[in-house]
Amino acid sequence: MSDNKWLRNSFVWVIIMVAMLVLFFTFAVQRPKDTDIPLSEAATAVASGQVTKAVAQEEGDSVKLFFGNPKDNVVKVTQKEPRVSFIETLGKFGVPQEKIKALDYSVEKASSLGNYLGILGFLLPTLVLVGAFVFMMRQAQGTNNQALSFGKSRARLFTGNKPSITFQDVAGVD
Repeated sequence: MSDNKWLRNSFVWVIIMVAMLVLFFTFAVQRPKDTDIPLSEAATAVASGQVTKAVAQEEGDSVKLFFGNPKDNVVKVTQKEPRVSFIETLGKFGVPQEKIKALDYSVEKASSLGNYLGILGFLLPTLVLVGAFVFMMRQAQGTNNQALSFGKSRARLFTGNKPSITFQDVAGVD
């Protein structure tokens, strides 16, 4: 019985830890919104030579822009148009071709962590609801068995006028 209680308690702690991890990755890992800049401001920064490197995501429309020295680590993010490359967008904004060619531009694969968090965000509430349902059903089953066992009483009828027979009485009959 203690193993079952230990298993239930550890299951609850695992659910709590997973929920805390999901909350951490949801709120703490997200980039701050003050690093987002409009596309027009990004084009102006590229045209003025402030941006040294641009990294676009393979899937999605975000582009990371690195300003100045890489040691300064000033990174801002802009959103490009869907299905249009960032280089084409810069050309449409009138950025000179020599500035575009001087830009260190690359495309990187998107992190698969977002996919896992999306799946976990769906599965975790489902597992919690299923676990709560199973827990309630187990509790109700125990209560139900106790509630319906009133007809199986082990009480015996006792009448005061019925003589009781003991082994001494039986032995004395000989």
